[in-house]
Amino acid sequence: MLEKAVSAAERWSGVDRVVTLLLKERQELLVLYCASCGVQPVVGKDTGNCFESGNRESGRSPGKLKKLCDILVDYVSAGHFEVYEQLLREADAFQEDGISVLARYYPVIERSTEIALSFSDKYVESTDYRELSRDLSRLGETLEARFEAEDLLIESMHTVHRKQVAA
Repeated sequence: MLEKAVSAAERWSGVDRVVTLLLKERQELLVLYCASCGVQPVVGKDTGNCFESGNRESGRSPGKLKKLCDILVDYVSAGHFEVYEQLLREADAFQEDGISVLARYYPVIERSTEIALSFSDKYVESTDYRELSRDLSRLGETLEARFEAEDLLIESMHTVHRKQVAA
């Protein structure tokens, strides 16, 4: 995707687009996750966008869970097959050791991928929701850890270069 980028600044700009798309997909994932937990977004309150509890059963339809599973798989795949690779290339363009930075955060990301894919495999076509609350809770905790690791990875391998590019 960014193979024709010649300078570190061009590489940074391309990676910034990829990271922005990942973060938009993350937001969509969070909205679907919350809906599956029976928590709905409320817009227009003084606090901005927030969530309120609804009927916990409202998210337990095959259609809603399939959407969640689809975006979940898309999100974790984008990280592994697009974003992290581009971050490594950016680190290389800035003559930094991206492998050691990635190694710090990758175990959390890899474990969360396994849990996300297991969740998707279990619920993408299922109507057996007996363990859904427990599995959603585990998935939520896993996603929280993943997002934190990804944010630190992005900060360490991408955002840190913003000033260098602006100079």
